[in-house]
Amino acid sequence: QPVYRLREFSSYDRASRTPADPAGWFANRDHGQFIRVEENHGRREWVIMDHQAPGVIVRGWMPDQRAMPLGPSAVNTIVRIYLDGVETPAIEGHMLDLFNGTGLVPPPLAHKSLSSAVSFLPIAYAKSCKVTLDAVPFYYILTCREYPAGTPIRSFTMSDLQAAGPVIER
Repeated sequence: QPVYRLREFSSYDRASRTPADPAGWFANRDHGQFIRVEENHGRREWVIMDHQAPGVIVRGWMPDQRAMPLGPSAVNTIVRIYLDGVETPAIEGHMLDLFNGTGLVPPPLAHKSLSSAVSFLPIAYAKSCKVTLDAVPFYYILTCREYPAGTPIRSFTMSDLQAAGPVIER
């Protein structure tokens, strides 16, 4: 309780829509996919998630773009997570280092997996969540729970994460 719907935001090839279109259905260009590009505070940001409902990101996966053939712009990709329409990100930093178990999110809630980072840190939001990157994305998967409108949710804060430190450690 309450009931929720599982949603996924990923880098799937947008040409893959229906089996009735064999050419599109087998499209497999999953890199470079995003929702839109925005200008925020004088910088370009590629939106990879824009969810307008109460929810919680429950799993994130992103590869180490430093290991991908994307050139120097992908080496220091910054992820920003904006909650509830606030213009300042609740979380901001190097996308791999934040979520690979060595940065913001410690084990067992995050870990390295081959050349990627996997995070199970619950990032809750009362109204909306937008996730952006400051470079064209390669691959990504963000899984979230979507709750009915009006579901009371306390949005993620860094101070709550710090306060939960002893519980996470234990």
